[in-house]
Amino acid sequence: MPSYKYHQKKLGELVSHAGIRYLTKQDIFARARRNEIVLQALKKAGVVLNKQSVDAEMVAVFRAAQEELSVFLSFDTLPKDLNDFLENLQRKHAMNGLPRWAAELSTSTFFELFWRLVEARHKWVEDPAPPFDEWAQSPVVAAVDGFVDYFPLGCGYEWIEMHVEFFDLVGGLDSDEDENEEKKKEEEEKKAAGEDMEMSGLGEVVGEMEREEEDRVAMEGEIPEGVEKMDLS
Repeated sequence: MPSYKYHQKKLGELVSHAGIRYLTKQDIFARARRNEIVLQALKKAGVVLNKQSVDAEMVAVFRAAQEELSVFLSFDTLPKDLNDFLENLQRKHAMNGLPRWAAELSTSTFFELFWRLVEARHKWVEDPAPPFDEWAQSPVVAAVDGFVDYFPLGCGYEWIEMHVEFFDLVGGLDSDEDENEEKKKEEEEKKAAGEDMEMSGLGEVVGEMEREEEDRVAMEGEIPEGVEKMDLS
C-alpha cells in the first residue's frame, strides 16, 4: 500500500531531480493547475505515487516518443512539427506504448509536459551539478537524452525548442483546453443531475396520483364488475 505521505505531495516532489532541473522542487509545469491535472491522471490510472513509479511513467512517455520518431527517421525525414508529432503519439498510444493516462491528457497539457521534461534536462546540462554519474541520476535523464540524441546531426534540442517557441507564439501553451473540458464535464454532470431530479419529481407525482386513486376507491368502495356507478348528483 502506498505511503500516506506521498498522497500529500505535489507532482514535482514525486519525480527524481538528480541530473535534471525542473521549474521548482514542487512543480514541473508553470501553472499549478496543470501539475494537479497530471497528478490526478496518474492517480486515476492507478500509478503508485512515489518517485520510482512516477519516474517510470515519464520514462515510458519518452520511450514511446523515440519509437515513434524512429518511423520518421527510417524514411530519412523528420516530423512536420512537434505538435503534430505529439498528437499522433497520443492517438497511436496502443501501438507505441505511450501510457494511457498520457494519451488522455489534453493536447496542450501533454505538449507542455513533454517540453518541461526536455527543458529540465537541458537546464542541468547547461549548468551541471552533482551527481554526475549516470547511474546516480534520474532514470528520466536517460530517456530524455535517448529521444533528443536520436535526432540526426545533434539537432534534437534545437528542433524541439524551435517548435515550442512557435507553439507558444500561437497560444498553444496557454490553451484553455483543460478548463473547457472541465467546464463541459461539469455541465454534463449538472444536466444529468437535473434529469435525475426531473425523473424523481415525475415519480413523486405519479405516486401521489396513485395514492389519491387508492383513497378514492377506499372511500367509495369497490364497484362490482358490470355495475355502473350511479350518479347521485
